[in-house]
Amino acid sequence: MKTLHSILIALMVVASMGSSASAQQRSKAIKQMSPDEVVTDLYRQHKKQSPFFQTMNRALLDKYFEKEFADLIWKDAMTSKSEVEVIDGDPLFNAQDMDIKKFVVHPADYTASYGAYPSKPRYKLPAPTKASVAVTFENFGQEHSVDFEMSYFPTGWKIWDIRYDDSTQLRMLLDGKH
Repeated sequence: MKTLHSILIALMVVASMGSSASAQQRSKAIKQMSPDEVVTDLYRQHKKQSPFFQTMNRALLDKYFEKEFADLIWKDAMTSKSEVEVIDGDPLFNAQDMDIKKFVVHPADYTASYGAYPSKPRYKLPAPTKASVAVTFENFGQEHSVDFEMSYFPTGWKIWDIRYDDSTQLRMLLDGKH
């Protein structure tokens, strides 16, 4: 009986180590995603369960958005009580009605991180901490773009703001500074 008990304990220890390693790999994979991969993943997640309008899983917001921006989105979702609040359409397309075609997530642009540096520096540049990711598409035949302003944190790339081609910014709308 002691042998069976020892085997069961050993199996539980091995199983818990395996699940811990699996969780670390998932966390590491998210941390290593490029800014454009984060945006692509957000659109993929948005098709399954949008992080914007749900009030059950704050972690969905925290995965993609920096904390203060996630707080604003979460507050909007929590205060809406199934009614329209600040976010009154699909924030990833800046539209209420959609017929999306020619959808493209463009490679990240890191120039904002290096703006103050000379074109041929004499020293090694630090890793970029800011990036912009453009998304272009047609909606009902009209061309549109959405720009994701990204910042790098110890947990990986996060969305700091979303800028639309009509000059609005989601962060400012949510913060009441529009």
